[in-house]
Amino acid sequence: MRGHVRKRGGIWYAVVSLGRDPRTGKRRSTWRRAGNRKRDAEALVAQLVHQVDTGSALTPGRVRLSDFLEQWLAAYVVPSCRPATVAQYQWAIRKHITPRLGSIALTKLRPGHVQQAYGDMQASGLSGKSVQHVARVLREALSHGVKWQLLATNPADAATPPRPEVHEPPVVSVEASQRILSAAEGTRLYALVHTLLWCGLRRGEAQGLRWDDITFDGPGGAVLSVRQAAQWLPGRGWEFVAPKTDRARRQVALSPASVEILKAQRTRQLTERLALGAAYGDRDLVFASQVGTPIPQARLRAEWNTIAAKAGLPSLTLHGLRHAHASLLLASGANIAAISERLGHASPAFTMSVYAHLLPHAQREAVQGLDRFLAASGGTR
Repeated sequence: MRGHVRKRGGIWYAVVSLGRDPRTGKRRSTWRRAGNRKRDAEALVAQLVHQVDTGSALTPGRVRLSDFLEQWLAAYVVPSCRPATVAQYQWAIRKHITPRLGSIALTKLRPGHVQQAYGDMQASGLSGKSVQHVARVLREALSHGVKWQLLATNPADAATPPRPEVHEPPVVSVEASQRILSAAEGTRLYALVHTLLWCGLRRGEAQGLRWDDITFDGPGGAVLSVRQAAQWLPGRGWEFVAPKTDRARRQVALSPASVEILKAQRTRQLTERLALGAAYGDRDLVFASQVGTPIPQARLRAEWNTIAAKAGLPSLTLHGLRHAHASLLLASGANIAAISERLGHASPAFTMSVYAHLLPHAQREAVQGLDRFLAASGGTR
């Protein structure tokens, strides 16, 4: 088959065989984005087949950066990455890279072009962190251009994106934590807020948590197991994915207070399920809407904003509760390795780098504790 159409992520692509690579013997093909209509992709297949037959097919000297990036998305990113990652890459390419660099021939792209694009992005108001994300996408895409022998070197390697702004995670005191729980009490989000604050889960991990993931009476005590996360993708709806790493796939010990609150949540939810009967979309979710589905993002954000404002912390986000959990553990003198494991971080070193601004306070607490220990044991003079 010389060419065919393929639909991925709601977009139609024209796929045309370019024969075997004379050096490696591997089959080659070119992917071109056609849009939302199948007939446009079929027409593009015919056009590309004609180009192959006449010798004017996409070759390194003729490929525009925009065409290459779309081919990379279809041939590598969509089959290899999670849907949320695909959406992020598409955003970076179609929103920021292609409008600024897409018309340049792939082999004529230079580090100066890339550097200018980074400056334009920042001047347009894009944050340094977002520019760095776009830069990572472009660098990764062009590295595949090198692997596919379309480029001799990667032009993005010699360009430097701006440094992202440094934002220290919020420090939430014990008193502020109590205000948060008081503000959430009586609302539908109370159990969710408590779990985020007491367990340090990511929001997606909490929204993907199932009752089957919780053990109230295990041999080692009550635990919850992080086995999946919920993701909302525009145009696709909710998807449930496994944790990205082995460290993220973890068990989190539950306190007696958490056990009681989760059991109350279970009782309330069972009452709703009985009332709705077959209309309840049972996905076994711990923190679900009245009909059993994940709580819609807009409603979740609005209800949390009301709680945060009532607690006198209007700038605190739901994700900030994860950082609050870490700061409370550090203040209590918890071991950094245990905190890292509980949060599902890649390593204790990463945890220390994120919460370095809290460590001086933790050191003072540790030294004071050492003084008390030595005094009690008669070890000071």
